[in-house]
Amino acid sequence: KGSTGNMSYYTKIMAPSRTKDQVLQQGTEFCQAKTKAESLEIQKRNGVRYSELLRLPYYDLVRMSITDPMHTKWLGMVRNEIKLCISKLTKSQLTRFNSRIKKITVPYDVGRLPSDWNDQSDFNGMTAQQWKNFALIYARPCFSGLLPQNAYKSICLLCEIVELITKPVFNDDDNLKLYRLLHEHHKIFETVYGKWQVSVNYHMALHIPEVIADYGPPQVYWCFFYERMNGMLSDISC
Repeated sequence: KGSTGNMSYYTKIMAPSRTKDQVLQQGTEFCQAKTKAESLEIQKRNGVRYSELLRLPYYDLVRMSITDPMHTKWLGMVRNEIKLCISKLTKSQLTRFNSRIKKITVPYDVGRLPSDWNDQSDFNGMTAQQWKNFALIYARPCFSGLLPQNAYKSICLLCEIVELITKPVFNDDDNLKLYRLLHEHHKIFETVYGKWQVSVNYHMALHIPEVIADYGPPQVYWCFFYERMNGMLSDISC
């Protein structure tokens, strides 16, 4: 842990994933703990708790746990890195940044963005869709010439990753490219912002190519559909 108490997930080596049998063994060990303190110690050591799903002979907790791009990418990496980029801008650069955003005209169904990026507290109310749209449309032209070279290269790589993940059709070449871009981005990001900015979202994103190989394009299973239903349910008066 760093001085802030945050955990760094930066690593130079991608460790192999645990197997189904290893997770089953560790989950069973958690279940058989005799005290709550013992179970918490086992959980802390292994990072695994017991689930009744582990009793299903065909269930593989490793390969059947999907990394959701909506939370990992848009609400995780994209939001974090754009906030870091904006924090690097001087007052005059931020004025130019705001001016560039206002000059970009998009179709009405793309949705609105904050008109003033001086107050970062407004970021808390931005949706995953807004962060995705910002990465796809605004980030590269609006940050151009305003950031240090490596910081701008990092945000451009992130935007390219977003473009790939949002594709409705994926092939093996796309997946290999995504794997390469993720690793290239993470190396530059760590160089620019330091290892303590590498959160769990950056680690989980490295597993997205594996998930795509098993389940297809992220549009099939990302959480936009479920989040939309949450919004609909919240409007119902009981």
